[in-house]
Amino acid sequence: MKITLYAPWLVLALFTSTTSALITVPINTFRNPAHLNPESLTRRYLHKRDVLSTANDTGANSTTEPFGSIQLTNIENDVMYTIPFGLGTPAQKFNVIIDTGSPITWLSSSSCVTEPCLTATRFHCESSTSCTTLNNTFSASYVSGQGVSGHYVAETYTIGSLQFRGAAGIVTQNKAQLPSKVDGIMGLWYYAAGSAVPILNVLSNNTLLPRNMIGIWLQSTTPNGRSSGSGVPPGASSAGGEITFGGVDTTKFQGEITYVNCAGKRPWSVPVGGITVGGAKIDVNGALAAIDTGTTAMLVPRAISDAINGAIPGAVRVTSQGGLWYLPCNGDTVITMTFGTLTFQIPYTHLALQSARSKTQQGDYCLSAVMFPSGSTVIIQEWLIGDVFLKNVYSVFDFGTNAATGGRLGFAQLGTGGLNNGAAAGVGGGRSRVTVSILVVLSVVYVML
Repeated sequence: MKITLYAPWLVLALFTSTTSALITVPINTFRNPAHLNPESLTRRYLHKRDVLSTANDTGANSTTEPFGSIQLTNIENDVMYTIPFGLGTPAQKFNVIIDTGSPITWLSSSSCVTEPCLTATRFHCESSTSCTTLNNTFSASYVSGQGVSGHYVAETYTIGSLQFRGAAGIVTQNKAQLPSKVDGIMGLWYYAAGSAVPILNVLSNNTLLPRNMIGIWLQSTTPNGRSSGSGVPPGASSAGGEITFGGVDTTKFQGEITYVNCAGKRPWSVPVGGITVGGAKIDVNGALAAIDTGTTAMLVPRAISDAINGAIPGAVRVTSQGGLWYLPCNGDTVITMTFGTLTFQIPYTHLALQSARSKTQQGDYCLSAVMFPSGSTVIIQEWLIGDVFLKNVYSVFDFGTNAATGGRLGFAQLGTGGLNNGAAAGVGGGRSRVTVSILVVLSVVYVML
């Protein structure tokens, strides 16, 4: 359940490469069964907590500068968002999950022969003229509780036209059941204390971006937030949004970006301003929330989960499943979340997970996205807020402002460009930016009530 980082030796020479225009890479979408349940979310929470308590960080510089826009890909029902990127010289191409809840970028090694490795594209250090194997090792446990372990290499990253040298985890033992065509994880944590492992720290340490921030737009399956159901067959592709390195895409949001300072050097964690369900306020008790692109649902204390779900007409708590909540798959209850001074609405069909549907005598019921910890983890220090919220906002992860205390998070209302399936338009000022496609992988759970 924990990840161990060994950072002091990672002092790497970096370089950049620029282009004069946007680069767009097509986005794909896939369907694949996976775990979507309180146990998985609890493991993820414990993993994040353990990383914070065990990470071994080094000093870092803070600088600023934009560079690239990377297109996101949506795998039906918006569960895992991935982008293509290259590692090595010449660049070996991979498709990885973007994960603001993880510090390490990892891929499977060509020497790994366990089944999860064999279904992924593997990295061949021996085929790269820029690969340097490092002696230090790492291990990690992710959402499913299954883990990976291996060693680091110093290597050249290529994300669109952005190139830099950084550390990558190369997995030799892989028990993480990722969907096929997903090769690993790109960790997008930022460590305020400084580190040479997360790529955002590398970009900051070496002044590679016009502004130290990433802007993320996660595209919903359809503009109205409703699931496309079985209309997209397994293996089909659809757009999943966009990630911009070094700035924001002003065509994807409207109005001002509301910023909230991150709390106490906890990566991408901010105070929750408020929640309402059907107009009724839910007492959030001064909660902190980790904003996590690698999480589909929400993990909150049980009392909060009961309060939110219990306020939705027709909601059912299934005691035989540990008190899990199910909601009518169709409804019109208005749910809002507030961060800073801005309030955002979560579409009902995002809260009622359309991919986790059960047929009952009372009609179709869907698993609620608002879950609580399982097992002995009764008290949690911070909530996990995932794509159920992020699909409804334009989000900015700013590691240039207040960098010494963890940066800040920005949220804005989606604009016309963020509500359709159109291609990414130009991104505001500074250096040229890179547009890279993102994949989204579906986790499907069918549970009979």
